[in-house]
Amino acid sequence: MNNIKRNAIFFLGYILFLMGLTACSTNSTQSSIDSTPENSRRVILIGIDGLPYGKMKSWIREGSLPSFQKLFARGGSAIIKLNIPVLEASTWGSFSTAHNLSKHGIADWYFLGHDRKLHPVSSSYYKTKTIFEILSAKDRKVAIDGWPLTYPASPSFGYGITSGPIEVTSPVDVIRSVPLANPADPACFLDDKMKDQLAPLVMTIDKISLQNISKIVPEGAELNPIESRDLRRALAADLTSINAAKILMDTNPDLIAIGLPGIDLICHRFFKYLQPAEFGLNESAAQKMQKIIPNYLLMLDEFLSILFQQMDPRDTMVVVTDHNQIASPKLFEKRHEISSLHTPQGMILMYGQNIQPGFSKQTIKPEQVGALILHLFGDPLGKDMNTMVPLDLIAEPYRSKVPVGMVITLEDAPRPEPKPPVEELIDTQAKIESFLGLFESYR
Repeated sequence: MNNIKRNAIFFLGYILFLMGLTACSTNSTQSSIDSTPENSRRVILIGIDGLPYGKMKSWIREGSLPSFQKLFARGGSAIIKLNIPVLEASTWGSFSTAHNLSKHGIADWYFLGHDRKLHPVSSSYYKTKTIFEILSAKDRKVAIDGWPLTYPASPSFGYGITSGPIEVTSPVDVIRSVPLANPADPACFLDDKMKDQLAPLVMTIDKISLQNISKIVPEGAELNPIESRDLRRALAADLTSINAAKILMDTNPDLIAIGLPGIDLICHRFFKYLQPAEFGLNESAAQKMQKIIPNYLLMLDEFLSILFQQMDPRDTMVVVTDHNQIASPKLFEKRHEISSLHTPQGMILMYGQNIQPGFSKQTIKPEQVGALILHLFGDPLGKDMNTMVPLDLIAEPYRSKVPVGMVITLEDAPRPEPKPPVEELIDTQAKIESFLGLFESYR
């Protein structure tokens, strides 16, 4: 009987020992899994045209823009070095393709044809694939929400709503960089299935209410006709993207690319009130108008706050802007009340577990933004991209354990060459003359 008891106790002890080994093995395996770097579950890419980050610093210090403050203080950042003269469309093309201008082929919002007329560019003028097409081809869900140069819609980009068609205007009329989507235009929507959901959210200029305006313009401030027109246009473009983002985020995309072009137009019209003496304006009369730019930025800050609340710990937020803004009293005197000028420095702000917190890199190139997005998904770059991932901005252990992959080319199925009518082909000499003339007017 004693032998039976001893055997039973020994057997029970052996079972407990095995259970302990199993538990240790499980914990060890789980620890190994937890320490393995993960690709971003989702990348929220936000493109803000002409963000005046220089002027914003004082408002951030005051605590007026908490979401931007979070990005600056707890995220990674870098200055984006641009070419001179600053060509916005070229920069957005580089963000979107991880190629420079010589490869992606988009120089400006329009080109001067042999007929000496301006013709708008569109998404069909890309000579390379966009990062949206590269990711979509790998069965990743890509949502487009007003991202620049996505009109006309192409299913190869993903799904969502485009930025709308670029309007051909005078070279000095800045509304060309704020295209508006048209709810009745099928080319504004990348997916017929979502068109019925997104079309009612498109804000046209006539839909902008006094309530929308009152959030930006202080009571008692009086806008002239051009200021009123451009404020409504900026709100229509940005509120369309903000409204659509609520629907598109619910689809749980791997990448959502959101375009917010309005603040650039707002700065061009209202920057003069921030430095009234330089523009010969009455300082006391300008006091109320000085609140318009910070109020508009507060609207964008509140949108970022909503996106932060929806972020998973494995998500990454990337905010890019194509240039800064400075006062331009000389240009104001000559060109349709344009009171701010582009500087050749953009900025990237990033936040997420794979981003180096609080690190600021001196400079990167525009095409490195596209390369960074691909790398956050663990995807390789094409050697023909002729760019590098800014690894200084990537946190450990992702930086060490996920090497930058390289393949010969990502252009296995190149986009067809755009074939505009012969009379619309780019006249290079005329284009250069146009740039030089415009650049001279800024001096």
